[in-house]
Amino acid sequence: MSKKWFLALDGDDIGRRLEFYMVSEDAAGLKSFSNAFGEVVESLKFVVSESPSVDVILQGGDSFLLSAPLGDLTRIISGVKGVVAETSFTFSGGYGPSMKEAYLALKIAKSSGKNRFNRFEGLGWDK
Repeated sequence: MSKKWFLALDGDDIGRRLEFYMVSEDAAGLKSFSNAFGEVVESLKFVVSESPSVDVILQGGDSFLLSAPLGDLTRIISGVKGVVAETSFTFSGGYGPSMKEAYLALKIAKSSGKNRFNRFEGLGWDK
């Protein structure tokens, strides 16, 4: 059995967009945004569930944490990219052999432009 890796996914600027609709008092825009984003999340759930080796550890709002063999994660990343390419939403992701490393890779993806997927490559100071 292959060693499981972790993939942390997070929607880009989803909270900022929600806040815009709320402070603008745009209930119709907020509802439309919410419905469209809900459809994207449902599509992402479908992509994730296609592989029986995937363990969904967390799914809430615009965040996912998954565990699966590395080969399955690369297929999931391709599926996520395919889903969001058809929408106005973007997601960033990070993956690595531990939850901590996946989270750090996610933070690097978000801080370096968003709409990216980074593999944890080490921190450099342990060599």
